[in-house]
Parts: sequence; structure tokens; C-alpha cells
Amino acid sequence: MPVRVADLAKERREVLVNTPLGQVRVSYRPNVRTPADEARMAQATGEDAYREMLESMQKLVVDWELVGPVYDAEDGSIIIAEDEPVPTKPEVLQHISSTLLSMIFQEMLEDMRPNSQKNPSKGSQRLYAMDSKGSLG
Repeated sequence: MPVRVADLAKERREVLVNTPLGQVRVSYRPNVRTPADEARMAQATGEDAYREMLESMQKLVVDWELVGPVYDAEDGSIIIAEDEPVPTKPEVLQHISSTLLSMIFQEMLEDMRPNSQKNPSKGSQRLYAMDSKGSLG
């Protein structure tokens, strides 16, 4: 039976990212990343590499346990209020620690690898499984 690419793109996984202050739970869509995305990322250098990472995160992340406050790196004004969810928009993410964002991004990339050695009980878990007809449950 054929597999619908659109159904694959709906699949969600979850990773837990360890930070010095605890774990961040991230729900993401592994099957929306394309060879074109990978090629752009591979060719990007300097500031373009960060831009590609932020745009990829916006595309991949469905939900995460990150809350404000988030401050503007230039003038210190509040962008996201205290305890408000942090959206995955690049214009917001550019004001968050690149170390944290890199950790989250790397954890998702590792989890996406077909032969990943990740332990599902410690790292990722499938949130939606496909049934025998190729539909997401």
C-alpha cells in the first residue's frame, strides 16, 4: 500500500534536552526536513548558518517547554513576558542563547537519524504512530 508523504510529515516525536537547569521537552516533526533544507544548512556559513538553524527550528518544532522572559539582546526590552510560551519565530529565537538552541537542534537532528543509537526511553518517543493503512493514529 502506498505511503502518503503528507501523512509522514504529520508524524511527531519528542526529545528531552538536558540543560543545566533541567530538561526541556521538545515536540517536533522529523519528516518535514528535506534534502533542500540539508543542502542549505551544509552550505551556510557564519551568520547564514544561524539563520538556517532558526528557520529550520521554526519549521520543525511543534511545541516546547520554553517560557519567557525573553529580552531583546540590543536594548534589554522584554520581547516575551515572564512565563509566556516562547514562539519558534526566528525574530524571537535570535534573542535566545545560541548554546541552548544548538543543543535542542542537535538533539532533534540526532533523533531524526535513521540509525540513531538513541534510547527511546531516555530521548525520543513517537507521539503518533502510523496504523497498518499508513494513517497516523
